Amino acid sequence: MIDVLEPLRYRLVQRSIRPPRAATIVCAEGDWHAGLLRMMECYSRTWGGDGNGLVACSTTWDIAEPFWPLLTALDADHWAVFHRTRRGLRMSDPVAYEAQLAADISARVTAHGGTEADVRQIFGTEQFCEC
Repeated sequence: MIDVLEPLRYRLVQRSIRPPRAATIVCAEGDWHAGLLRMMECYSRTWGGDGNGLVACSTTWDIAEPFWPLLTALDADHWAVFHRTRRGLRMSDPVAYEAQLAADISARVTAHGGTEADVRQIFGTEQFCEC
């Protein structure tokens, strides 16, 4: 039985919640260094990147055998796939971006008609800042 007149005592109660872990698959082809750097920047914004993992894969999406023990130990809560975008390509390799854009514009004009200026506007290239 608890004595009502007993002095009040405090007990330390502690709870710890770990941040969610994420693993992102990055295809190791072409400019994969830039993709890894973008993901490291992204991870550093959430919990300082603590507990997240990056996984390299082949062009056929196969993960190399040495990664599996690491992935098992990581026990990721979320899985993602890094997808390269036009904006990312423009930031990492402007020459490759312009070559890709020219090829895409040419293919679109051939398939659907129109002018190069119209297609550039559709792709929205003028909306990008030169940051």
